[in-house]
Amino acid sequence: MRIGIIGSGMVGSSLAAGLARHGHDVMLGTRDTSNPAMMEFVATSDGQGYAGSYAEAARFGDIVITAYPGSLVLETLETIGAGNLADKVVIDVVNPIAHVDGATVAAYGAEDSAAEVLQRAVPSARVVKAYNTIFARRMVDPDPGDGPTTMRIAGDDAGAKAEVSALLESTGWSVRDLGGLEHARELEAEVVEWAASRDAD
Repeated sequence: MRIGIIGSGMVGSSLAAGLARHGHDVMLGTRDTSNPAMMEFVATSDGQGYAGSYAEAARFGDIVITAYPGSLVLETLETIGAGNLADKVVIDVVNPIAHVDGATVAAYGAEDSAAEVLQRAVPSARVVKAYNTIFARRMVDPDPGDGPTTMRIAGDDAGAKAEVSALLESTGWSVRDLGGLEHARELEAEVVEWAASRDAD
């Protein structure tokens, strides 16, 4: 399978390395393809890894994974190009954490989510929320000794959820389908609350 990943931070890079290790062709979308970390990813992925721009990674993938800052969905979409996500399965990994007047809050409020913002912006995309509650190092081949290995997902397209579930199961996860994409709100809220408690310490 061809997988495009938008964002080359810790989450994007961990997913890229793990999915390439499972035999998928992976393009890691980055703002700087000459970055040494990108060059190392390409060099060490046994011919499965590529580096490109955000738009190139989106065009490349049969499945596209979003791993950019979750409070910047619409701004990042301008760089990706909405047309490059049209009709594709999009796994939304992001958490919309924002800092307002010294407080850590959900960027889109309690009645919305980054996943829903993306879905409204690209109506033909088949958005599935997954991975966002998992530490980057556990996203592929999770060790049961480090915690639960059930991934919760949410989305409105049954076919897309089936594709995402198959990918997850092939990389060590069991899957719990929460239902429609509105359930992304509770998944994102968990991480916002965790980040707020950490910042308060």
